[in-house]
Amino acid sequence: MRIKNLKLARQFTLFLSVVFVLSIAFCGTILSDALQKKARDEVATQSLLLMQTMNAVRTYTSQEINPLLAPQLETETVFIPETVPAYSARQVFENLRDSPEYKNFFYKEAVVNPTNLRDLPDGFEQETIAKFRQNPELKETWGYRQLFGEQVFYKARPIQITEASCLRCHGDPKTAPKSLLATYGNQTGFGWNLNETIGIQTVYVPSEAVFSLSRQYWAGVMGTFIVTFAIAIVLINILLKRHVIHPLQPMARVAEKIGTEQLDDTLERDRDLKQLATLSRQQDELGHLARIFQQMAHGVYLRERQLGQQLQQLQQLQRQSQESPVNSTSSSRDRTDPSYLNALLNKAKQLRGDRPQ
Repeated sequence: MRIKNLKLARQFTLFLSVVFVLSIAFCGTILSDALQKKARDEVATQSLLLMQTMNAVRTYTSQEINPLLAPQLETETVFIPETVPAYSARQVFENLRDSPEYKNFFYKEAVVNPTNLRDLPDGFEQETIAKFRQNPELKETWGYRQLFGEQVFYKARPIQITEASCLRCHGDPKTAPKSLLATYGNQTGFGWNLNETIGIQTVYVPSEAVFSLSRQYWAGVMGTFIVTFAIAIVLINILLKRHVIHPLQPMARVAEKIGTEQLDDTLERDRDLKQLATLSRQQDELGHLARIFQQMAHGVYLRERQLGQQLQQLQQLQRQSQESPVNSTSSSRDRTDPSYLNALLNKAKQLRGDRPQ
């Protein structure tokens, strides 16, 4: 079925539906991209904040705690891990993870040759360390990976030996504190070099919950859009039928009656003309159109009545002339001549054909 063959209301509904679908698709795409970007920015901001917090803990440990406890490293039989910035940062973060909202966050300083074996890098972290070693100018990397069965956002920075004091515990085992050797032995965590990238500092932020919430927001907003558009289409259709289609129907019927010459003596009682009279009181475009149709209908009706009366008079004259042929004048013969009557009928048809459409 061709669109132009549909009724006006259906054409309008189809047009609005197409606009609705295209608008929803366009708005949905834009909104999805915006919410996804917001979710990415949110997890990135969280990871940056945690990274800066851990660096602040490391700095505090290095500048405040280590100088106080360093002399005891030679006298104690057990190593004091609180003097190590990496240990302090890890422990502070573990305390943070005791809060339910941070239980799925992770912090790790993965080192290729660590003193504590819990700092050994996994395969993904080894690749990241290699990336920093191959590109010394790279200061940070981030992205997504699977960890413990869920997708997480990670932010990683290289760990470089920038201070010679670090080599006291990680250079030659012969110069290492006795308590360190007593606790961890002399096999791991040594042989580091100044300015060497020995590992990465990484923060893992759970992203699945953030993106899931983003999708929920998207679904809620799109649902609101769909309901709003659907209500708008229904209301527009109601208004279209009430204020456009229904007023046009009596005009169409009146035009049809004029075209088929169905206007008769019941003009004053014609239902469609009564509706036109009501519409003609409106001051909008439809009211103006109704007044034109009303004037046209009355004009055609009056002309047809006049023509009918003239035909009746001519028929009466014809009968009289037939009854009194002797007294007929040349003028009356002309009026009763069949060719004259035919010409008059043709004139009437011409007048009907010239009326406004």
